[in-house]
Amino acid sequence: MELVAGQSVSLAAEQSVLIDIGWRSASDNSHPEVFALALDDQKKADFTGSFIYAGQPALGRWLQRESLGKRFTLQLGEPSVPAERVKFMLADLKASNSTLRQVSHIQIRVHVLLLDSSGQPESKSTMLRMNITACDPATAALALFEVYRHKGQWKLRFLLKSWRESLVQVMGRYDSVLPDDLLPEPQSEPVRIEPVVAPKASSATRDQPEPPAQRREIEIDLQNGVELVSGQTLPITGHFDHIKSLCWQVRTVPGLDDMELTAMALNREGKVNNIKDFIYQANPKFRQEAIVYEPNQIRLTLDALPEDIQRLQLIAVRAGSGKRFSSADFVDARLTSASTAQPVCHFTLETRQRNYNCVVMLEIYRYQRNHTDPEWRIKALGQGYSDGLSRLGELHGFTAPRLSAPKPKSENPVRPEPRQQVSPAVSETGMPESRKMQLIGGGGVAAGAVTLLAAGSSVAGMIAGALLLAPSGWAIWKGVKQQQSEHYEANERMVLNQIRRRDYRVTAFELASDSPLTLDQVTDILETFIRKGGGTVEVTESGSTVYVFDAMKTQDESTRHSNW
Repeated sequence: MELVAGQSVSLAAEQSVLIDIGWRSASDNSHPEVFALALDDQKKADFTGSFIYAGQPALGRWLQRESLGKRFTLQLGEPSVPAERVKFMLADLKASNSTLRQVSHIQIRVHVLLLDSSGQPESKSTMLRMNITACDPATAALALFEVYRHKGQWKLRFLLKSWRESLVQVMGRYDSVLPDDLLPEPQSEPVRIEPVVAPKASSATRDQPEPPAQRREIEIDLQNGVELVSGQTLPITGHFDHIKSLCWQVRTVPGLDDMELTAMALNREGKVNNIKDFIYQANPKFRQEAIVYEPNQIRLTLDALPEDIQRLQLIAVRAGSGKRFSSADFVDARLTSASTAQPVCHFTLETRQRNYNCVVMLEIYRYQRNHTDPEWRIKALGQGYSDGLSRLGELHGFTAPRLSAPKPKSENPVRPEPRQQVSPAVSETGMPESRKMQLIGGGGVAAGAVTLLAAGSSVAGMIAGALLLAPSGWAIWKGVKQQQSEHYEANERMVLNQIRRRDYRVTAFELASDSPLTLDQVTDILETFIRKGGGTVEVTESGSTVYVFDAMKTQDESTRHSNW
């Protein structure tokens, strides 16, 4: 049963409930967690242990939390504390802006646990589903659902209530405070800049003074750079003067092998002077090497750009006019220092429902205020075109070239170990066993159907046809299940090989960006490896979740030594 916001359902007394919560996160810097807050009959949380988080993951045997709040176990009945209600809230306490705008596709599944004779969970059956497609960009905390007692009956209500206040302020509503280890630590004054959300302007007036716009301070994250949103402008001059050359890189989740990077140099009229001002793999260098196309990136030296070039547009393209970015969930672009790899900024665009063949991700342009010297600024655009580069050519006065698929990515200069290929079970005929079973089943179904048709009113013929149909249907079902198992095993092996190539320390986002798997699929496989004892989860100083597989590394090294 799928609930809609505001709907309530009754839960059976003395029932054990397992709650699974999952979501997609568009950025490695996004680290949301689900917290639980137990309330008394006055809707206050003024008793000990009311806030359930990593530092206090249980409220007696009544409520238990695990895996970053992605799983809760609730034993309905009489709680050992004065709790009449428990709210489940999603928040990101580690994000610099403390909002959930990078979080989408939240899925909540409520299962009934079936216990064995000893009272241990034996199996589960899914009872309820709740889905949230996206959060309001300004949401700081999101109340997902609540379990409460009404006239002695436990019930569950789908809330979907968002707060723009921080979780600290939300806790104050219930006469409670966050635990000390979750409160932000006092820090020294950070380096701050004032990005401007610039209004749209024509190319002819780009160099005119920009009208006053609302400014907001953000911190420069020295490890990840500035996180831009669509329309936001970031001044380079004055804050990144020490960076002489920039590298532009793009990745997608899941990874796309046919994505190509291009750059377009525009004059003051917003036009391309000639085709040589469009940089791609067949035209890899622009005047004095101010722009250089390299495999998997484009290098920019802004000081070397001629005075007639007013702005650069950095474009991601799928080779082939029929290809669309909708087959990827996210496109993530970043600019770094070409010499030190220091991050400058990054911009993530959600594309799963966008019919784009190419996307102008970022724009770098000259800005001059009054009589001051021009300065360079970066603007996050995220402007897509279904007609691809041909449409950009029409807008900017040039004939766009046809792009061929880029060469396969090579992230590591050292030749990696040969990938182990996963082969499904193969019969003596060389055909996968699952496919063979499906063909046999299909043939049996066809034979059974013919027999039934030919039988007419003959009882014997009808029985013969039924005897053919039953095992044939089972063979088809068995073949489909085996094929699904083969595919999952192949995905596991793919992720395993990526873990080994990255020295057993990975994030789900980087693996998904280099594979055809979605972020959810990669996360599920990584967490499966963790549950099997293959590794542990670490949270870095910047808040990134890293999966560390030291146990797997030790086992692999032992195997190599024994086989030497």
